[in-house]
Amino acid sequence: MYAFTGPDGVAHRLGNHNLMLKTYAGLVGMKTGYTKRAMHSYIAAATRDGRTMISVQLGAPGDTYGPAAAMLDRGFATPVSAEGSTDRLPTTPHPADPTTPVTASPAAVTRRRQPRSTCRAITAPD
Repeated sequence: MYAFTGPDGVAHRLGNHNLMLKTYAGLVGMKTGYTKRAMHSYIAAATRDGRTMISVQLGAPGDTYGPAAAMLDRGFATPVSAEGSTDRLPTTPHPADPTTPVTASPAAVTRRRQPRSTCRAITAPD
């Protein structure tokens, strides 16, 4: 349970039944989901000692917390020296620093195909 007072002076309480929020040290967020095609899915992210690990499960059979914690633990147990340079995501500017330009190489920019419109304009007779 998280309690805080809003800027309007009203007290609020937020609850969540996701056990990993309470039990996994460093958890910064998670998302659960279900679709018929992917079945149960669970994404969890945790940060420890300046490193962030992400666990993604699709088609999970039921228990998602145990496997997610195991994947995150394995990532944190891997020494930084054992990580290859290609295993890292590129750095991105912090949203709070508007002076940092965001650029993309021409190869990274792709045009989206615009869907054809099935709507027609109808005008009333004069």
